[in-house]
Parts: sequence; C-alpha cells; structure tokens
Amino acid sequence: MEGRAKTCHYCGDSFRIESGKTGQKYCTRQCGSKATYKRQYRNNENKLWEHEKSVFETAMEMHWSGEESGAISRKLNIPVGTMYSWIHDFGSQRKRKEPLKKRLHMAKTSEEWLNALREATAGEV
Repeated sequence: MEGRAKTCHYCGDSFRIESGKTGQKYCTRQCGSKATYKRQYRNNENKLWEHEKSVFETAMEMHWSGEESGAISRKLNIPVGTMYSWIHDFGSQRKRKEPLKKRLHMAKTSEEWLNALREATAGEV
C-alpha cells in the first residue's frame, strides 16, 4: 500500500495511510474505540497524545510556576490548543503561582514591583 507512515496515537504501532487521506490517528477501528472510551478518565496516559511525557511534565511545571500558556507552547514547540487541553485536564492538580504579569500589575509600590521581578528571575542566571 502506498502512502505515508504514521504512528497510532493509542497503541504506538506504525501504519500507513493512503495518499490524499488526512486525519487518521489510529491504526484500527479497535484502537480508535479504545481511545474514545479511555478519554473519559482524566489521568489517563493517552491524554498526552503524541507528545513525550517529559514535554508534558515540563509544560505543566512551567504552568504551575506562573508561566503563560502561549509562552510555554512557543518555548516547547507544542500547539496552544494542546497546552489548553493539558491545563484544563491536569491544571487543578496543584496550586498555580500568580503569573508575573499579574503580580507586576497588582504592585502598588516600586518596591513590590522590584520584589516580584526578583522572585520571577531568582532561578535564572
């Protein structure tokens, strides 16, 4: 069969799709049905879709430390929609720090503003 090779989003096996067809994510209908069934469970591994678990964990750590989702998606080269889905599904597992932009906006004095900047850049060198 001619076409391009893809990886099944459910089982990870390689399969080929016909030229001109798009959007096929699963190698068989059975994998597609299993993935649909498992989507209802929030902490399921399959929620990571086609991204490495380390990318997911890094993205969520950045989110919980107060980084904006658009900035995270640009830094890690993942779609904004994927980041939105991860935040929606897993973001409530830990308390999130207030984003720097909001802390700077809420600062009433230059001292508070400077402290917010120092806290945000404490780990960076």
